[in-house]
Amino acid sequence: TYTYLNLYGYATDAIICNRIIPDEVTDPYFAAWKASQAENIAFIQEAFGDLPMLRAPLFGGEVGGLDSLRRLGDALYATHDPATQLFSGKTHRIEQGADGYQLLVPLPFASKQDLDIYRSRDELTLRVGPYRRNIVLPHSLWDLEIADARFEESTLHIQFAKNPM
Repeated sequence: TYTYLNLYGYATDAIICNRIIPDEVTDPYFAAWKASQAENIAFIQEAFGDLPMLRAPLFGGEVGGLDSLRRLGDALYATHDPATQLFSGKTHRIEQGADGYQLLVPLPFASKQDLDIYRSRDELTLRVGPYRRNIVLPHSLWDLEIADARFEESTLHIQFAKNPM
């Protein structure tokens, strides 16, 4: 999901981990669940890097109604103001360099084999697995050719340059 949010240019502010079995639960029945949750949380922290992680415990019943939603909000935002922006990473951007322009599209968790790029004059189509996004290119890129495209460090780099005649 994080990959596709980035593909479509949606910024992700935080990761929410819900229904975490609290430390107070010591019943051996939940030991395997707690170990599994700890492994998954470690993986999430590694995979999502700098994104803040908000945690909510497993409550004694389903969250429904204002009182339980308030408890959930209090648990998630115990140390943060829910109205503040928690992360300000970038989605896709265009940078100008000596050799032309470069479009950078972060695509975490994607693999090079999942990517396809198609170009018409004013539009670039990116496909990641089954998902496709059409990006209308700015006028300044219309007459430039794709000189290079590479995928490194979870970011698609597309270099636009004048076509040497």
